[in-house]
Amino acid sequence: MLLLQKGDWKGAAAEFTRVLSIDPQDIEACNSLGLALWRSGDLTKAGETLSRALRIDPRNAMAHYYLGGLLADSQKPSEAIRELQAAIELKPDFEEARLALALEWQATGEIAKSIAEYEKVLKANPKSAEAHSGLGLAYSQDNNLLGAIEEYKKAIALRTDYIRAYNNLGSALARAGDWEGSVTVLKKGVALQPRDADLRINLGVALRGNGDPDGALEQFRKALALNSDPTAAYYANYEKAQTLRQKGELAEAVEAFKKAIQSRPRLGEAYYNLGSTLRQMMASSRRSNPVTHTPSPEAQQHFKQGVSLLAQGDPQQAAKEFIQCLQIDPNYAEGFNLLGFTLGQIGDLPDAIEALNKAIDLDPQSASTRYNLGVALWYSGQQSRAVAELKKALQLDPASVDTYAFLGMALKEQGDYEQAFNRLACAVSLDRNHVPALIDQGIALLRTGRLSPAFVQIQ
Repeated sequence: MLLLQKGDWKGAAAEFTRVLSIDPQDIEACNSLGLALWRSGDLTKAGETLSRALRIDPRNAMAHYYLGGLLADSQKPSEAIRELQAAIELKPDFEEARLALALEWQATGEIAKSIAEYEKVLKANPKSAEAHSGLGLAYSQDNNLLGAIEEYKKAIALRTDYIRAYNNLGSALARAGDWEGSVTVLKKGVALQPRDADLRINLGVALRGNGDPDGALEQFRKALALNSDPTAAYYANYEKAQTLRQKGELAEAVEAFKKAIQSRPRLGEAYYNLGSTLRQMMASSRRSNPVTHTPSPEAQQHFKQGVSLLAQGDPQQAAKEFIQCLQIDPNYAEGFNLLGFTLGQIGDLPDAIEALNKAIDLDPQSASTRYNLGVALWYSGQQSRAVAELKKALQLDPASVDTYAFLGMALKEQGDYEQAFNRLACAVSLDRNHVPALIDQGIALLRTGRLSPAFVQIQ
């Protein structure tokens, strides 16, 4: 039992296994072994052991309680509820079982039933800080913010070191619009537990709401420095990105959104906001050297005819029209751009690259020309130059789906899977139905060891 109290789950499991080898009917040892296996992460053996305990004594409340907790951790809420109800029926004053049952009702959306269980606990034990905090959370889910705030305050009054209650109270005050009160409460929580990433993330959100974006960014950075789990890293980067975006630091916000997506690739909120920020960057960008060249009417006529032929699927004739256009007007940058594109379609990559380089000489700020040059260079085997041109294209047009998708593919082929994932995430954030980008992103996830999200993405 001492090993259980110390949290030495494997040592405890070994000890209780030895006890059961001597007395296979020892119900307390069986329950304790089930608990130790559960806490050590061996859910299958834990379930078998607790089921064995119930075969020994079907009316053992503790076995039902432990099995209910195990089933809850296994994402089997209906079965967990059944076991917890059985524990309470056998032992009506079983406070821990009622608290666990209340949590399961909350998880399944049965808020009224959850509230009823917390109230039963508080009727028997008004000084249960856990019940007050849980009731506050249930009230919050039921949009009763004032009731939630009061319950969290009661929980903290009973347990001044109750970190979860500080966190929940701070969040509830923020939802109620009391940013200053939220900051005060969360700072107290952080002072008690400076290594709690969730507290720091919520404090950052509260500071931002209270008009202190720099203080918010400091909290998000501290949360990330704690090397927390992927979910905490996701929210820290996500809120950091939102704060940077609010400050107008769009390029930095984009990088933070990318890091959020790396932490949790299957959460869509960051994709949406990344795409929105990229579009915002494009809308706010201005060409530093706008090209004011106006082609002659005769050159424009050949240009339009070339575009029409290209749309009809006749690149050979289209190329001839673009050449005639440029013979009339050799300073027409877009004419060289589409000539280069068309020659690339035909397969004449050297001439395509030459035409596209001329287009860039005439208009260095053309994102579409740099994209076309990057593609032509890639297929001609000049991979490093291709990647460099594609990156320049994105600097000029940070909302180009095709450029992100092609650059992501190129980086993937070069083995730079992390950077490939970042570019492909941008493509997907701008177009959730871009199938090639989704597939390449799945492959990049697979190559970086993130198997579960990779499977979902490719599927």
